Parts: sequence; C-alpha cells; structure tokens
Amino acid sequence: MKLTKSYLKQLILEELRETEGASTGDYRAGMKDQAMEKQTGITSEERQFLLSFTAALKKAAEIKNLKAAGQITTLLKRLEDELVKLLRDQAKDNTQN
Repeated sequence: MKLTKSYLKQLILEELRETEGASTGDYRAGMKDQAMEKQTGITSEERQFLLSFTAALKKAAEIKNLKAAGQITTLLKRLEDELVKLLRDQAKDNTQN
C-alpha cells in the first residue's frame, strides 16, 4: 500500500475526530496507557492493583514478619503456589504450540 498525501490527511482527520472533546492531557494519558499495555501486556487497572498490593505487603512487613503472620502467611503461600502453577502451565502451553 502506497502512502499518499491524501491518505495521510485522511488518517490524521480520523485521529482528530476520535480525540475531539478530550483534553491533551487525557489523550496523552490514554496513549501512554495503550503503549504500556502493548509493551507489558498489563492493563492500567492490573498495574494499579499490583502497586496497591505491593504497597500493602510492604506496610504489613514493616509491622510484622510476614513469614510468621499466621493466616496472612498461609494465604501468601497459597498465592505463590497458584502463581507457580499458572506460570508452569503457561510455559507448558507455549512449548506445545
């Protein structure tokens, strides 16, 4: 496909129509989120969840040793086991394809 001046104009006009009504900051933030999602495969909501979870774990660790925190230790171990299982299954699926 040849990139002509008229086709380029059409693409620019379509982009402008799509972003009409959004502020420049909103547009930049949206484009940044899209780029990050494509790069990492993690949505902004997932990233926020992970940051929040990590912050809570750090605060809890400051208060009490997480390896001796009773139910929290049990839950963290179960979470770790499930994550390892998920990653192992994913790796197995990738080698089969």
